[in-house]
Amino acid sequence: MTSRCSWSHHLLLAGGVGLSCWTADVAIAQATPPRRPTPTPTTAPVRPAAPPASTSQPATARGRLTGRVVDAASGQGVADAQIAVAGTTLGARTDLDGRYILLNVPFGTYSISARRLGYQPKQFDRVPVNTTEATIVNFTIGTAAVSLQSVTVRATTDTRTASEANLLAAQQKAAAASDGVSAEQIKRTPDANAGEAATRVSGVS
Repeated sequence: MTSRCSWSHHLLLAGGVGLSCWTADVAIAQATPPRRPTPTPTTAPVRPAAPPASTSQPATARGRLTGRVVDAASGQGVADAQIAVAGTTLGARTDLDGRYILLNVPFGTYSISARRLGYQPKQFDRVPVNTTEATIVNFTIGTAAVSLQSVTVRATTDTRTASEANLLAAQQKAAAASDGVSAEQIKRTPDANAGEAATRVSGVS
């Protein structure tokens, strides 16, 4: 804002000659206070929202299998039965009471089998393992006939040591000291069989 002030000042010079006047204008400027800078609005940092908690089981979750194998006829536990989980290397054998336990079984669905020599094998399919608690699988197995192949035993006689002369010749050719009994000596003994006659050889009892 500006104000203007005017005035006149008259002077009478000596001799009354001349008249001089001047006018002074004074401008008064009203000081205007400096503007304060407008503060820049600030925005609070935005934190990303936490992902929702997963309710699914971790990929490494594992459970355990346990149970008992019993004889179908007697109800007694079957010892040394082999328990196998198909598609894995997991396995166990039953104790004297027919009980078993398998640890660290990954979650999933499996086929569980029980086998024992002299018994019919048994298998349960689609057994779910989806909890850290024990999954119980019991087996009842019946006996089975086991057929074995026939075995033929053949014996041959060696006539080289049948006589005392031949036995003596064999002992002389041997690299180490040896003893024996010939067929002729066995015939002269009162022994009932060759086993009893062999006890007469030094070092044989």
